[in-house]
Amino acid sequence: MKNPNLPFDTKNFYNKHGFNLLKNIYVKEIKKIKEEIHNYLIYFGKRNKLINGNENYDDLVQKIMIPGSKLRTFIYDSVPLLNSIQDLKRNNYIRKHLHKLGFKNPVAFDMGTVRFDINKKEETKFLRGIHQDIRSIKTKKTVTVWIPLVEVNNINGTVVIYPGTQNYGLLNHIYDPNLLIPEDQLPKKIKYLEKKKFEVHASPGDLCIFNCYVLHRSEPAKINFVRSVIQFTFFDISEFDEKDNLFFLSSEFKPFAKKDDQLKKISTLN
Repeated sequence: MKNPNLPFDTKNFYNKHGFNLLKNIYVKEIKKIKEEIHNYLIYFGKRNKLINGNENYDDLVQKIMIPGSKLRTFIYDSVPLLNSIQDLKRNNYIRKHLHKLGFKNPVAFDMGTVRFDINKKEETKFLRGIHQDIRSIKTKKTVTVWIPLVEVNNINGTVVIYPGTQNYGLLNHIYDPNLLIPEDQLPKKIKYLEKKKFEVHASPGDLCIFNCYVLHRSEPAKINFVRSVIQFTFFDISEFDEKDNLFFLSSEFKPFAKKDDQLKKISTLN
């Protein structure tokens, strides 16, 4: 998908393709957030004697985010609580844009997450294959707000979206080792999907909003690079319907139960 017929930021484009890409929305805010995250990591790096000086961002993340460590879990749990990130979530621009997309009462469901995707062999297992953001879905109108902290593209790593696939509804997922859709259960042949794919090329401060039902996957970096992004979930609370069970999906969907059981076993071993 290289030459869409409509601008990337319109309601018509969103309804047809399942996403919007908005440029240069939060440039100052993201610069501030990255500085705060950098200082946060330096503090815990020095406190745990993992670093000696003020390492650059990529080196810092790789030295601190050690797979399986309690510090890594702590960072992932605590970094979204930084004031600059919570200020961004409360910023009215996102809600105003969601109103344009037809959301009557958009609500931020979670605290948000910050991803640090490190291009190392032991880390690539954390990248996601083709999936929907089913764990985020609360109503028929639920979106992921995806904001890069660094330049993202097919070299540095990014997210790949399959336009129009939000129209297939909720699809079955398995947990292996992340939630994903088996190739034989995709609504279209993988070759067709890849031919129609859209790679998000974006700069810090750009904003990608995509329907949680649209199929997408991670694109790994081709160089030694740490891809960092912020993600929020917003849903239209006016669309809440207890009969469709979407608000309670995370406690009912079988792959979630398998994932939760495996995480419990890991925490018990640690």
